[in-house]
Amino acid sequence: MSKRLTCPECGSDEFNQQRSMIYDESVVAKFNSRGEVDDEFIEDSECSGEDSAQAYECKQCGWELVDEDGEPITEPDEIVARFEQAAKIKDAPTHIREAFQDFLECDTDTVDVDGVEVGLEWFVERLTGCTGILPAGYCSDLDIPQGSTYGDAVEKLAKEASK
Repeated sequence: MSKRLTCPECGSDEFNQQRSMIYDESVVAKFNSRGEVDDEFIEDSECSGEDSAQAYECKQCGWELVDEDGEPITEPDEIVARFEQAAKIKDAPTHIREAFQDFLECDTDTVDVDGVEVGLEWFVERLTGCTGILPAGYCSDLDIPQGSTYGDAVEKLAKEASK
């Protein structure tokens, strides 16, 4: 599972955002003998108006980050929260995880799930990226580290099957 937010259209991990800010500034100026500004510096600066920001968009293809209502997501904290939430809900339902355990225990290439015979491909579609922890005994059987996830297990099996 990727640890970076990427564009679902092109896979880029670079996003642009256009922002506008309004500031009130107190400027101190020194004038020379001809009346020209000789030196100038900002003594105080304060944001005086509402800043505005457009949606983040993919730098490569222009895809915009928007919420479920199509409204632009403009705050970085909101993007991080949504990304973390999406990562947390990558846990497959219990019945699919249990069916995968049955698949690992069976002597055939398929197992019955809700009256349908399914094989490795079916599990790869449903368990890729799953963050649920696979029980230790299955980790041993698959020769993967204890504490590995269901996603790790199907990834390993898929790689082995493609050889």
